[in-house]
Amino acid sequence: MTGFFFLSLAACDTMNIPAGGTAGSLKDTSASPTSDDKPSDVSPSKLASLGNQQYNKEIEERQKNNEIETSTKVTGQMDGIFEQLKAAALIDEEYGSVAKEMDWRLNTIRDKTIVMAKAYPGGGVAIYDGVFDVAETEGALASILGHEMAHVLAQHELKRLAGHTAVAGATLGSAIALAMKPKKREQQVAAGVTGALALGYLLGGRQAWERSQEHDADCLGLRLAAKAGYDPKKIEGFWRRMAENKEEANTKYQFLNDHPIDDERLGHIQNTCMSKAQEVYSQVDINLRKDALATLPGVGFEG
Repeated sequence: MTGFFFLSLAACDTMNIPAGGTAGSLKDTSASPTSDDKPSDVSPSKLASLGNQQYNKEIEERQKNNEIETSTKVTGQMDGIFEQLKAAALIDEEYGSVAKEMDWRLNTIRDKTIVMAKAYPGGGVAIYDGVFDVAETEGALASILGHEMAHVLAQHELKRLAGHTAVAGATLGSAIALAMKPKKREQQVAAGVTGALALGYLLGGRQAWERSQEHDADCLGLRLAAKAGYDPKKIEGFWRRMAENKEEANTKYQFLNDHPIDDERLGHIQNTCMSKAQEVYSQVDINLRKDALATLPGVGFEG
C-alpha cells in the first residue's frame, strides 16, 4: 500500500488540480462552462495514449478467448458503418481537426452479454454483438456509435478525469491537514486517489456523464450518423423505443448505463438535435445515402 500511496502523491503533483469537482455520478449542468469547469492539465495526447492502452488490453484479452469477430459478413457490415462515421468525423467543421489526430480502428467482439458500442480516447472502437438485437438496424447502431465517437471528439473524458483528480487532491490535503498517521492516511486517501487514477474505470465508461455532455454527444452523434448517410427520421424511433422502456433499458443495456435515457433526453434529441441532423442529411448526395433500416447481423423481423 505504501508504494501505491507515493505513486498517488506523484500523480497529484503533476496534475493541475482545479478548485472544485465532484465524484460519483457527475453533476447535471445546463449553464455554460466556467473557468472552474475546464479540464486538468492531462493533455489530449496523454489521454489518447491511456485510451489506446485500455483499448489494446481489451482487444488482446478478447483475442486470447477467440472472441474477435472474423466473419466477413459481419465485419463487412460493421466496417461499412464505421468507415462512414469516420469519414463524417474527418470532415466535420467543428471536430474534423480532432478526428484527424485519432488512430481510428475497429474490432467487433462476440459477446452477447454486452449491449454496447464503445469509442476510446485515441480512436479505438469496439462493437459488441450483444448490441445487434437491441439496435436492430444500421441507423440505430450508427447513432449509438456516433454518440460514443462524439464523446471522444469533444474530449469529454478530460473534464471527467479532472473531477476525479480534484477529489483525490482534496482528500489528500484533508488527510495531511488532520495529521493522520501514515497507515490511516493511506487508507483515507486511497479511495479518492483511486478515483482519479483508475483510468480503466473512467475510460471503460462506468460513470454517468454530465447532462450537458450527453446533450452535446446526442446532437453530434446524430449529426455524424446523418452525414454518414443515415436518415435521422428513421433513427428517432429507436431512441423513442428506448425511452418508452427506460426502466428496463437503462438497467439492462450497457450503452445506457452511463447514458441513461429519459423523457428529457428524448425531448432534447427530438426538439434540438433532429432538425440540425436532418439539415445535414438533406445535403448528402442521394447516391451516398444508406439504408437506415437495414438489419444488423442475426436480426430478423416477423411479418
